[in-house]
This record gives sequence, C-alpha cells and structure tokens, in this order.
Amino acid sequence: MLITSGVLGGGTQGYDYRADLRAVYQYYCHNHPRADEPQYPLWMGLPKDSTLTRKELAKRIDACTGINTPAAQRTPAQKQNLANILNVVRIPERTLISHMSWATFMFRDLVQRSLGGRNPFTNVGVRYTGSTDDEALNRGVARFDADPAAVAQLADDSDMTGQSKSPKSPCTQFTIRPPSSNSRHAMSAHSKTSRRTLQFCAGVLAEGLFFARLSSQR
Repeated sequence: MLITSGVLGGGTQGYDYRADLRAVYQYYCHNHPRADEPQYPLWMGLPKDSTLTRKELAKRIDACTGINTPAAQRTPAQKQNLANILNVVRIPERTLISHMSWATFMFRDLVQRSLGGRNPFTNVGVRYTGSTDDEALNRGVARFDADPAAVAQLADDSDMTGQSKSPKSPCTQFTIRPPSSNSRHAMSAHSKTSRRTLQFCAGVLAEGLFFARLSSQR
C-alpha cells in the first residue's frame, strides 16, 4: 500500500501547526474574524452558519500580508506581517493561503460535524519564536486548551496504528517540501505503528521538515 505525502501524524499531530497559524495570524491581522463580526474561538475554524468563502478569505489574507500582491508593491506593514507569520509558523509563503483555508473550512467541518463542537487543539504552553517581538506575541496571542474527549475521538478516528488489511507493509513517499503534509510526522508514525512496519519508499525527508511546531518550545 503506497501513501503519497500522507498526513501520517494523524489528526492529533497533523493539524496542530494550523491551529498555531490561526492564532498567530489573528494576532497580526485582526481580520479573521474582523472586529465588527461575531467573535468565536479560533480552533472552531468558523461558526457553523458562516457564509465566508475561500475567495473572501484570500482577500482578507492579502489585505493583511500582500500575499497576492507583487512584493515590490506591498506596504511596509504587509511585509512585516507576512514575514512574522511565516517565520513563526515556519511555512513557505506559497502555502499560506492553503493552510489558512484548511485551518478555516476543514476545522469547521472537523469540529462541528465530527467532534460535536469540542476542541481537539491546544497551544497552551507553546512559546512562539521568530517574530520581531516574541515577548509581545506570546503575551497577546490567543490561547486555547483542548478537550481530552475530543482529542481521544480524533486520535481514534485518524491516528496511524499500523494495522492494515493489505498483505504488504504500508509504504510512504514524500516529495521535497510537501505543501500539505509533514514528513517529520512519518518518523513519529514509524515509531508508534504496531503489527506492521511503515516503510519509507524513495522519500525525500531531509528537505521536507517544515511544520510540527518548529517554532514552539514545550
């Protein structure tokens, strides 16, 4: 069984850096949600009845960071916001909008449809680094703690166990700098899987280690 750039950390590890992204983004941009909109906890992704679209989200991200604007035309504030977000969360510029979309629409589906409105994410105790003012960031960033029952349900549904009906061992392959998955999680999955051994097939791991809270200290 071949898994290509799979999210091998499962839901309990594969999405935590996107929860970090929502918190860090909101600290700098203050527009998701905006001050004139109903407020909600960021781990929720969006309120269940929100009509926000991906196109509208991209416009908000561009307004704050200039991500869709030529670099030479970005304002100093946009340049600094973008640099701080990317440096703290440690993601490539080309993936910012896609990760924000995951942390918005996928989080809403996950929390509202699968977890009964409970929170599976935490950033309590995480120290963010890499910004122009780490002390201010860590004082002001939104914090949220996970519901243990939600974490357990997410783990049961999505974390790797190594159990498979396939007669052959699972095999995973990563490209260089995969935009949506974390090759570091493959190492964790390899150490935790049971019964069968997860093999790395033609994987390019050394240059794919982007996520997994490189910016945090616990």
